[in-house]
Amino acid sequence: MPTPAVEPTLRSRLLPQLSFRSAMLAVTGTVFLAWLARLAWQGQTLAQVICFTLLSLAGFYLISIALFFAAWIPAILMRRYHDSTPAGNPFAAEQLPPQILPPKGTPQ
Repeated sequence: MPTPAVEPTLRSRLLPQLSFRSAMLAVTGTVFLAWLARLAWQGQTLAQVICFTLLSLAGFYLISIALFFAAWIPAILMRRYHDSTPAGNPFAAEQLPPQILPPKGTPQ
């Protein structure tokens, strides 16, 4: 089997990979939101309602993200100081727990 003349391009892990289609969708969405905000600023009632709804949803998600991090960061920091493995854990020594009933399929 012959070796390829051109080596494949490796994807960079540092920068996000955006396609032309996703960039055009982002630009179109931004233009639509700017147009909607302009109509709302001029006093169009329906545009004001839509802007208020979108801003309320964005605020809800931002508050949810803030509450998540408010609970997550202390949990990560406290994990360092408290060992959650009890001393008598049978799985800590890579052994099976004590069996009350013998496993199925073994002769008695």
